[in-house]
Order: sequence, then structure tokens, then C-alpha cells
Amino acid sequence: MSNVIEGKAQFRVQGSGQWQMGINTKEDVTKNGPMKALYGKVNQVYNAASLTFIVE
Repeated sequence: MSNVIEGKAQFRVQGSGQWQMGINTKEDVTKNGPMKALYGKVNQVYNAASLTFIVE
């Protein structure tokens, strides 16, 4: 588990094999925020992504 700061995170792969990582974010929708086009329609926006990779 890692924190995301300014769009970047660090993690350690503890061994070889296939690995999967995922991230979920939640952002409140406000009248003057970056998602202002959604104001009054939704309260929050959720985003999710995943990545699978192999370490040899």
C-alpha cells in the first residue's frame, strides 16, 4: 500500500512473478472546482485503474 502524492507513488516488488496493482481515487465535486460541469448532478467522482506486470 502506498500514498499518491502529486500523481506519483512508490512501491517495492518483493519477488519475481506476476504482479497486479490498482488505484482508486475519490474527488468531491464543488461549484468552482475542476469538475464544476458536474456540480448539482453528482456529489463525488470515483476513478479506478489497474496494471498487471511480470518481474523476472
